[in-house]
Amino acid sequence: MTAMHFFASFKSKMADGTVRDGNERGFYNFVESLRTLLIGIQNLNTQDVSVDYFERANLRLEDAILTLQLLLHSVWQSEDSFLQDFKTIVEAVLTKVRLVFRVMTKYEERNSVEATVSNSFACPTTKLTGAGRPVIVIEREQIEFLRELHFSWVKIASLLGISESTLRRRRRELNLNDDSENWTALTGA
Repeated sequence: MTAMHFFASFKSKMADGTVRDGNERGFYNFVESLRTLLIGIQNLNTQDVSVDYFERANLRLEDAILTLQLLLHSVWQSEDSFLQDFKTIVEAVLTKVRLVFRVMTKYEERNSVEATVSNSFACPTTKLTGAGRPVIVIEREQIEFLRELHFSWVKIASLLGISESTLRRRRRELNLNDDSENWTALTGA
């Protein structure tokens, strides 16, 4: 299709309203999608949400910001009073969406760091060939290192992602004593 045919086709579609209807429908869908996203974020229970949700939400927010910026740019030079009001509304929405994006990004980063820290000491598992639970691999050096940092046994179990009873059993197997006698006891005197 040549450029002349394209423009002639575009002009005839504009005349019968096909392109205009499509643009209005697209704009309506965009606004509805943004509204749904913002309501979902507003009603978010952050403890039940994965980092993946934040990544997807932030991608959608980034797309919305770009779309709003394009929309704002397209009406920026207009002197039409209706478009001036529209421009003011779009600027306000853009400001709010940017704020939500910054907050969501910070929360995503914080959760990502917390997930990395909480999983950095987690014990690997090996699958047995038969039935049963996977075997948790707990190294002597791992336990000794965390204990040298003066973590309690409860905290060590939590960092390793195992129960306290599993840690006690593994300590017995490795002949690791409770080294609390090496610590100074504080007295009230």
